Amino acid sequence: MRRLAFLLLLSLFACKKSAAPATSRGGDAGPTALDDGGDATNDNDEPDEADVRAGKRTGLGAPDEKPEVATEDFARGLVRATVPWAKVLDRGAGVVELADGAVTHRCGAALDAALAAFAQRATASLDDPGLLYDVACDNVGLAVTIPGVASHAVCSIASPAGEGLEHDLVFVPDAAKGLRLVGVSTTDALATDDAVRDAFDEALGRYGQRCP
Repeated sequence: MRRLAFLLLLSLFACKKSAAPATSRGGDAGPTALDDGGDATNDNDEPDEADVRAGKRTGLGAPDEKPEVATEDFARGLVRATVPWAKVLDRGAGVVELADGAVTHRCGAALDAALAAFAQRATASLDDPGLLYDVACDNVGLAVTIPGVASHAVCSIASPAGEGLEHDLVFVPDAAKGLRLVGVSTTDALATDDAVRDAFDEALGRYGQRCP
């Protein structure tokens, strides 16, 4: 979800406690026009999605291939169990889940249950012929060069109508995995409170936190 990518940049910037304060909604301080994971206020400076993906490994080649960018086929593989979650999981760090209006850091057996529930919901949306859901991945955030902002990619499963449930997977670069899954969310595009979305973004900003 492009809103999530935008807010993730802001929350990660704030989490680093840099000298310049992060921009709040309607605020004047800090970076002033981060656009959907872009890296500057000038739209001409934002990298193109195709350029970010060009020549990068997708994780769908050899069994041990590490993904360098998130692709639609890779995201479909995760939710349809043709790509193992283990390929992008650090079980010692777990995953932040937003579901049913609550944000939770999932570890251990609860992590497995959360991913199974996420996959079930996402595939139900994709397989419903009346919904016309599809997958779209945004890797522009991997090219972010703002000091203190973590690179990231987001894959979204959503309706072209911009309503109904939205399912998102959030990844960050990882030396061991290539890309590491740090968050999954299932939200109502219109009814989910901004405060809940903000809590998810803030939790993503602590993606280095380890499980108990």
